[in-house]
Amino acid sequence: MARKNIEVGATADAGMDNPRAAYAKINDNMKQLFGEDPTTLAERIQIDVVTISGDIAKPTWARTVEMTAVSGGNGGGSGRRGAALSARSGGVGGSAGSLSIRTLNSFEIGSVLTISIGAGGVGGAAIAVNDNNGNTGGQGGLTTISDGATVIVGAVAGNSSPGGFTAAVNVNGSAAGGATFGTSNMGGGSSVTAAGGAGTANQCGAGPGSGGSGGTLSAADGAFIGGLSGNGFFIAGPNSPQRGAAVVGGAINGGAGLNGGDKGWQRGMGGGGSGGGPGDTAGTIAGGNGGNGGFPGGGGGGGGPSTNGANSGAGGNGGNGIVYLIWRG
Repeated sequence: MARKNIEVGATADAGMDNPRAAYAKINDNMKQLFGEDPTTLAERIQIDVVTISGDIAKPTWARTVEMTAVSGGNGGGSGRRGAALSARSGGVGGSAGSLSIRTLNSFEIGSVLTISIGAGGVGGAAIAVNDNNGNTGGQGGLTTISDGATVIVGAVAGNSSPGGFTAAVNVNGSAAGGATFGTSNMGGGSSVTAAGGAGTANQCGAGPGSGGSGGTLSAADGAFIGGLSGNGFFIAGPNSPQRGAAVVGGAINGGAGLNGGDKGWQRGMGGGGSGGGPGDTAGTIAGGNGGNGGFPGGGGGGGGPSTNGANSGAGGNGGNGIVYLIWRG
């Protein structure tokens, strides 16, 4: 940095200057040193919340940008439709959208960032034919932030959620890890002897919640409720109104799962949908549908199983993705 000399006459005189005059001289000195009025040097912040794909211009004053990408949440699988006195599980809950965060200096990127928002995955369709396993839930869409043709931040959804089966499906894959792609909360696993598995929120505590599994009809025709969903990220404790709320699973005899709560603050995350309850054992009441995932990124709930003669429950849809940009200068 080039050296600058300040005239002696610009120095505040403790014996002669009142505080206002001294402050004015100090400001003049700062202008000579740095070329700016120090009263204008306070940090500037701009937050862009992006829900639709498109271009975002970089502010000319920005020095850094913190970028957060959330993929679409997965849809839940639908429940199995099968004979009485056979094992019939609900669909597995949809994994939540993944979360990826990166901070760059503004000089490292161009003047425009291109945003692509991933849609939530579609839940598996209900089963309308006897003795068939449930349909797999759709995978949530990829959310990316690109500088020209280069993807600089991306978030990819987890593995698709299987439909109901004649055996338990205990796990659902989480999203791929790595420098670019973030992690996600896994959906609730299904059972053939107990209630549907609960969605999760602890594998990626700052991300959306996953869906609960559909309920169960056991080989002894025991009926069990759908699984609780996982909550979205909250900032003020587990009972905070800012969270994307977790919701309880559907009751037996076809109770529908509930939709996950949407984000409750500007940069919050959605909760997962809960699992649908099982239909009856006589084949006259359909399985309950899984709840939809909250916005952004909540996983859909799994659909409940049914007995031959009635449809199984469909899986709930996943919540759409989102991008947050925090510009600082």
